[in-house]
Amino acid sequence: MSDARGFSLIEVLAALVVLALALGYGSGILSQSAEAVRRADAQSQAFAQAESLLAEVGLVYPLRAGSFYRGHAGRRALAA
Repeated sequence: MSDARGFSLIEVLAALVVLALALGYGSGILSQSAEAVRRADAQSQAFAQAESLLAEVGLVYPLRAGSFYRGHAGRRALAA
């Protein structure tokens, strides 16, 4: 046997394959996380806009339970 120190070509290639697999898996997780954050942000903005519009309607046309607005009953019509 020789006293050569270092790694063989097979060991280096195996390490590169393992590193490539790990980086590929990690980038997939980051991509999914970024998409989840984007969806959550869009949903949060939609909720805020809906809440703002409902508050605006409530200020212009005060709503009370069971009251009528332009011929349509409130919750009672939906429950029936």
